[in-house]
Amino acid sequence: MELSQGKRLSEALNNMKRTMGRPHHTPGLSQGEFFMLKAISELKDRDGNIKMSSITTKLNISNPAVSQMISGLEEKELVKRTVCKSDRRVVFVNLTNHGEDILAHAACMFDGIMDTVVAKLGKEDSEQLITLINKLYNSMKEGNE
Repeated sequence: MELSQGKRLSEALNNMKRTMGRPHHTPGLSQGEFFMLKAISELKDRDGNIKMSSITTKLNISNPAVSQMISGLEEKELVKRTVCKSDRRVVFVNLTNHGEDILAHAACMFDGIMDTVVAKLGKEDSEQLITLINKLYNSMKEGNE
């Protein structure tokens, strides 16, 4: 029996997720941790800080999940939490120097892998894939609203 296009799409996306599970090849750093470090780096203010609540909002992840991941990153000395002096309810997170180094290494590895994929697909197929992935993202985003 042939699978429906929806099932085939779901399988293809699951295969991509499994393949991308360790895109950076950085020992001791999970995919989620890599993307959390990346998000902190991209969302931080000019002082290098981001509020824990902003991470929760921007990444659409529950507060306990963010807190748990930040705790793990803190244990690995990749991030540091600080309490706001003017409002003790506010907690900031920033990357440590070690966290920045690890992220830079992991991002370089990830970019290299993506460059290899683009080279294998060719420019035309890569552009078409980018267009389709963005179209898929927008379609799924609209379906979840």
